[in-house]
Amino acid sequence: MKYLQSAGGAGSAEAVQAPAGTQLKKFQDYLGGSITVSYSRNADSQTKGLLAYTGKLFGLKGEESKALMRVSKRAIDGKGNAGIDPTEDLQITAGNTGVFNGNYVPANAIVSTRNTTGTVSTKDSQLTGRKYKTKGGASYTYPFGRKADTDIIKDRIEAIKTKVGVAVEGKSRSVSFLPEDIIW
Repeated sequence: MKYLQSAGGAGSAEAVQAPAGTQLKKFQDYLGGSITVSYSRNADSQTKGLLAYTGKLFGLKGEESKALMRVSKRAIDGKGNAGIDPTEDLQITAGNTGVFNGNYVPANAIVSTRNTTGTVSTKDSQLTGRKYKTKGGASYTYPFGRKADTDIIKDRIEAIKTKVGVAVEGKSRSVSFLPEDIIW
């Protein structure tokens, strides 16, 4: 908004208002707090509850590394769409047999899918009012752990990237990662 200053150029001058009905005015109103933006989630996008899984943290060794890792039921239901097998690819198993009782955030893989065929829908941006086109897609977040004490996070990431990268007709998939964090 620094570009909407009066011609005098003084930093203390009151900001110029964008012309009514423009994308810039709508964005300016959003920044000023007069427009509230809210995004509702479709029913098929709800978490449907969290399930208990157990995996081994990368930062610890032996049995002490087993920790509770929660996964949404939606992510487990979407494992085929994401191309992920929780037991083989993520090294997590159903149930809570975790031993580690400290504070931690497990490493996470976020798999995003985008339809490459099918219907294109047009939506209006809530921030600017600008129209944009989109195709359906989804994202799923999965915690992951190590297989053995010698397993390193880089190897697990590479294995997950390879699995997610397998081509599926009509879909494109990508994956990003969040690191593990053990709070001492």
